[in-house]
Amino acid sequence: MHTLEPTGIYLSGYSPGAGEQSILIPYVEITRIRKISLAENIVSGLNLFKPGIVEEYEGVVGDPLHFVMIETEKGRYLTRGDDLDEFVVQANQRLAEYRKTST
Repeated sequence: MHTLEPTGIYLSGYSPGAGEQSILIPYVEITRIRKISLAENIVSGLNLFKPGIVEEYEGVVGDPLHFVMIETEKGRYLTRGDDLDEFVVQANQRLAEYRKTST
């Protein structure tokens, strides 16, 4: 579960290992937000001609393997929700607004 807050993205039920907790990822720490598919990334990770995490996945809406990846300097966070496409658009808009006002 994720929500957009004025200062960052709030992840509830974030699991950094064994225990669950909630975390606020400040916009200042976020480098990139995008939608990915774990299935596509697993397959492309095995393909020598296309290694790593793919740029975007245009699959079926509601695919259980769709996630939003929030990248920071410290690491990556995966989250799921109802309308991932809309969340990515809104999150990137808020991130762009934050960057405009903070410079």
